[in-house]
This record gives sequence, C-alpha cells and structure tokens, in this order.
Amino acid sequence: MPNVNSRMFRSAVIGALAVAQLAACSAMSGTKTSLKLGGTSWTATGLAGKGGVAALIAGSKATLNFGADGTLSGSAGCNSYTGRYEVTGNEVRFPTAFASTRKMCVNPGVMDQEQAFLKALSASTTGHIDGKKLELRDAAGALQIAATTS
Repeated sequence: MPNVNSRMFRSAVIGALAVAQLAACSAMSGTKTSLKLGGTSWTATGLAGKGGVAALIAGSKATLNFGADGTLSGSAGCNSYTGRYEVTGNEVRFPTAFASTRKMCVNPGVMDQEQAFLKALSASTTGHIDGKKLELRDAAGALQIAATTS
C-alpha cells in the first residue's frame, strides 16, 4: 500500500503536468504561424480580375521571387518588375510602388494582364502557403494571386 507521501508526490506531478499542458495549448492558440516567403520563387497560376480569378494568358508567365533581404522581383508577363515586401505573421505588405521595364508586349492582352498582376500584388495583405501553393489575398479575403512552386 503506497504511503501518503508517494500519493501526494504523484498527485503533485500529475497536477503540474496538466497545468503545463494547458499553458502550452493556450500559448499555441494565440500564436500566428509566420509566412515564410524569403528565398522562395513562385509562378502565378491565377490572377484576380473582373468576375473572379482567371488563368494567365497562354504564353505569358508571371513570377514572384522573394529575396531573403525583403526584395521582390520577377516577370509580370513580359516585363520585369522589382519592389520590396515585409512580412509580419501571415500579413504581407508591399511598402513601395513596383518599378518595371516598359517593353512592348507582343501577345495581345499581356500588357493589360501585367497591370492587373501588379495591381493584385499591391492589393494583397495576407498570404498562405500550403505545400507548393501560395495564395495572396486582399483585406476582404478575396484571392488576388494564386501561385505554385516546383
């Protein structure tokens, strides 16, 4: 038959473990996972437009290259662009206007698509990565850019 001291010790240990587990769960529920964009590259598969998200024009390719130093660069379709980004939790900000080259795009509609891409990028306020998929959404939660990585 266990003595009183061993039962008290066992009860104290079980109580301490329960308190520690509750504290860990409480701390985890308030923690946001941080969006890890630095050093990643993406290819856009969908872009916000009139009537929702649409695929990019055939033959065009929009890319997002997030540098570890807070720079963002890529192709908007046929022109290159560059800018800066900041991440806090799952929030993403583009604090400056994007600079881009001004080549004439051969494919019809690509120049309009480029403007829509840069506008959607600027409107994005949150991001979510699920495996090889990136979603950038605006403040209302509407999908602005869908992208994949290889």
